[in-house]
Order: sequence, then structure tokens, then C-alpha cells
Amino acid sequence: LESIVYQVFPVYEEKVRQQNAVDFDDLLLHVVRLLEDETIIREQLDEHFQFILVDEYQDTNHAQYRIVQAMSQLYPNLCATGDPDQSIYGWRGARPANITAFERDFPSVHIVSLDQNFRSTQRIVRCAGELISHNRRPHRGQFTTDNPEGDPVRIVVYEDADEEAAGIASEIQQLVKTGK
Repeated sequence: LESIVYQVFPVYEEKVRQQNAVDFDDLLLHVVRLLEDETIIREQLDEHFQFILVDEYQDTNHAQYRIVQAMSQLYPNLCATGDPDQSIYGWRGARPANITAFERDFPSVHIVSLDQNFRSTQRIVRCAGELISHNRRPHRGQFTTDNPEGDPVRIVVYEDADEEAAGIASEIQQLVKTGK
């Protein structure tokens, strides 16, 4: 697969250039270059956007991280939400380390830990906490919920995505048939 990517990617980049187009990654990289190379433009944007909120900060990639840093130099009024234990976009370059480095990179930060879960049952919250406790990074707090105990947690393993989709659809059908 890797060798195919090495063969196809230069052709892809050339086609994009020929069309005078950019893809999502190019858009991010062009913004990074603009903010880092053009001080006057960066200062104007920083002046205009004096407050920045980044949701799901753990799912930012390196280019997005550099944009946030550049845009909060004059006015470091930055609010970020996120949880490094819930990063799911590694496949697109997300770096959970961005959120763990947040305190270092923005020393005036105030951390608010949101450890109360309002959606899940007590069993699911305990199970999640137990799994997260094995992560290399320490978690800041203890998960809690005021919700009921709930059904036992089940682990279901599927061979592949097609089997998973069929299994879930079948389970939904069964629940609908039984009125649950």
C-alpha cells in the first residue's frame, strides 16, 4: 500500500496544481505559511479575532495547532475543549499531544476538568475509567455520573466492518421486533 501511495501522490499533487486547486491539507498549510510569514496580516487577524475557541483540541493536527498558536499571540484569549483519551482522528494526523502540551504552550491557562458524564450509565462510566487508567498519560480526575447502574457492558468482536454492520443491523432488527 505504501509503495502505491508513493507512486500516486506525486501524480495527484501535479493534477491539483494543474487545476490551480488545493485540498484540505493545502488550505491549512497555506494559512500556516501566511500567518508565520506575513506579520502584518497575522496581527490584523489577531486583532480582529481576539477570542478563539477550539473544540475537540485533541483532534487537531500540527498545522491546525500552528494556526491556533499564531492567531493568539497578541490576545492569548484562547479556550480549548478536549480530552486526550478520546482522540479518534489519528488517521488524519490528529495529535493528542497537542492538548497535553497546551499548559506548557499557554502558561496562563486555567484547566477545568469536566469529569461528570451526563449520557452514559454508571457501568459504562466505570468501564471507561478502568480502560483509561491503563493509558500511559495520567487522567486528571475521576469519571462520575448520576445516571442509573444500567445493563452489563458487553464486548462484541467482529471479523471486519461488513460483519460489524450486519451484526449491528441484525441486533437493531431484533430489538425493534421485541419492542425494545
